[in-house]
Amino acid sequence: MSMENKGSWLLALDLAGPLGLVVLEGPGVLTHSSWEGGEGARQIFSAAASLLEQAGIKAGDLGLLGVGRGPGSFTGIRMGIMAAKALAEVLEVPLVAPDSLAAAAVGPEGSENVFMALDARRGELYSALFRMEARERGPFSFPRLVAGPQVLGPQETARFLAEKAAGLEGELLLVGSGISAYPHLWPRGARRAERRGPDPAGLAWLCRELHRRGEVEDHLSLVPLYLRNPDVGEVKNA
Repeated sequence: MSMENKGSWLLALDLAGPLGLVVLEGPGVLTHSSWEGGEGARQIFSAAASLLEQAGIKAGDLGLLGVGRGPGSFTGIRMGIMAAKALAEVLEVPLVAPDSLAAAAVGPEGSENVFMALDARRGELYSALFRMEARERGPFSFPRLVAGPQVLGPQETARFLAEKAAGLEGELLLVGSGISAYPHLWPRGARRAERRGPDPAGLAWLCRELHRRGEVEDHLSLVPLYLRNPDVGEVKNA
């Protein structure tokens, strides 16, 4: 690896949803590793180590870290943030922490509006509505929060979206595991994305954009975004 590329690499994590995701992005390279069940510190570090090895770089070549801060799986978010904070401390590199629903809203579909719904178990959904800003840099649009994030039952979430969708301009895209979990609840005219979580390239782009905008976290004070108390099983596994 040439010295001019040192420090130009990004490692991003998101474990809020049904898939754990680790993304490595750098000069001419975008690669990722994912697994079912977003929880697991062991998977985070083994996936990251494998991606670094495949790219022929070391952890010291990283110049930016990103981690989804939630909402989502209590254990997954906690593990992801702990891993990112530890790496930021050791490597002394900046850390960005996008809202996990916003991260999942960024994708290649190109819709003006994105509604992200994540299955929260207990018969509830985490959700948020985003207006995608006009593309100025790169292939993606920045997600501007319109409403949410919130945790509601499926019927309440559907009513909320129906009210908000009536005043939207442009296409509405539905994303996330909550959409597929309750497929008959949503507006018929809305397009549905196949993916259940963040697009790897979209997550990398959003982390870069947050860093460009100066939205860098103090890794010592970064806390997860929880919208409710954890399940008993999640506390035991944390």
